[in-house]
Amino acid sequence: MSAEITEVSTWRVYGDLAVDIDAREVQVDGNPITLTKLEFDVLIALCASPRVVLSREELISRVWGPGWFGDEHVIDVHLSNLRRKLGDNPKNPRFVRTVRGVGFKLAA
Repeated sequence: MSAEITEVSTWRVYGDLAVDIDAREVQVDGNPITLTKLEFDVLIALCASPRVVLSREELISRVWGPGWFGDEHVIDVHLSNLRRKLGDNPKNPRFVRTVRGVGFKLAA
């Protein structure tokens, strides 16, 4: 008796950005991108609510948990690294947009 394996696609596609949440894989323009755990978690937090602006505080709560304590600008470092790896120009972003004075959103 052999077990049959059925794959269920968990890919979410946002223009040229494709994210497989379960497999923790990311592609831009069909090319695989290697992210750290935290970079991927930040991306997933943005993907969970595309087009919704998330404050630094909301992103930190979703990624590190509500009990996290520290400088909330730590998210800026991870977003900067994420943007660089995605090939996203912060002045003309394709994927991660800054909403000045409010937070960040996935440009889906």
